Amino acid sequence: ISPEWTPSQPIPNERRQLALQLFQQEPTIRRVQKQAIRYANVSNWKTRRWQWASRLRALIPTFSIGKDFSTSDTVDIDRRGTNDPDVYIIGPSEQSRGWDFDLDWNLSDLIWNSSQTSIDSRDKLMVELRDDILSEITRLYFERRRAQMEFILRPLEDPLERMNQLLRIDELTASIDALTDGFLTKELDKLYAAQSEFQTLWEPVEPAN
Repeated sequence: ISPEWTPSQPIPNERRQLALQLFQQEPTIRRVQKQAIRYANVSNWKTRRWQWASRLRALIPTFSIGKDFSTSDTVDIDRRGTNDPDVYIIGPSEQSRGWDFDLDWNLSDLIWNSSQTSIDSRDKLMVELRDDILSEITRLYFERRRAQMEFILRPLEDPLERMNQLLRIDELTASIDALTDGFLTKELDKLYAAQSEFQTLWEPVEPAN
């Protein structure tokens, strides 16, 4: 509001006090930012979990199992006299079965492993995305707050202009909800249900007698 602006009628002190109470009890920018980060799943704890998991992976061995099953025939020779041919006798089959197990640890992964490069790249992209989300949610939050202050402290008599101002506040609320999974509206519904007097802030100001 411009310092040169003078309202057409004085704003009741009770209305100003009620507006101040509303602004104090609405969700803070920090709470809204946290909800935006949670909803977008871009918390820095996510990359920290990846980093710890990649290192702890070294403590989990790789397990392999093998088998060796084979069957072979036994052959014996019956050597007869000089003038008689030898006779080959086929005996019972021989079977062999074997199993082998192997456990392998790569403890060097506790210090560094190839997945760290991929995690670092994803972390960089996530930081950029988180900054973009926080910048947008902050802009929307304070733009909505300015629209609220202008509506409450600079009341207009034209019904169309009043409706346009209310629609602008609703639009900003919806934009914040889109980035926080409806968090702001849920909190406002609880706030107005507990303190219905805040509803009077959105009603036309009665002319002073």
